[in-house]
Amino acid sequence: MSGRDPVRPAGPDLHPAFHDAELRGLLLPSLRADLGISDRYTPSSTDLLPIPLTVLRGADDQLVSRQDAELWVKATSRPTELIELSGDHMYFSLDPKPLLTELDALFAPPAG
Repeated sequence: MSGRDPVRPAGPDLHPAFHDAELRGLLLPSLRADLGISDRYTPSSTDLLPIPLTVLRGADDQLVSRQDAELWVKATSRPTELIELSGDHMYFSLDPKPLLTELDALFAPPAG
């Protein structure tokens, strides 16, 4: 891992909660724990999932690269679709509508 703290973004994309020292102190430990869990996760099975997968990520995500998201294809024997939405890792936090639109389309009943 680089010297940069991946939980504390810099620049204009900083979430407003990080500007408040008290909120920042409450949020950072949980976010770091979440990242630590994902870094140490090992699947309990190597069997391929028998279902199609849809992978969603923010196009400007600095935590999950496009290449990492594309690795989900190795987890299934069925088709995998990668959808990139505008924004960073938390692309849905400021405007959830694009994500909800994608989810509506994914879970819509079949026509006919």
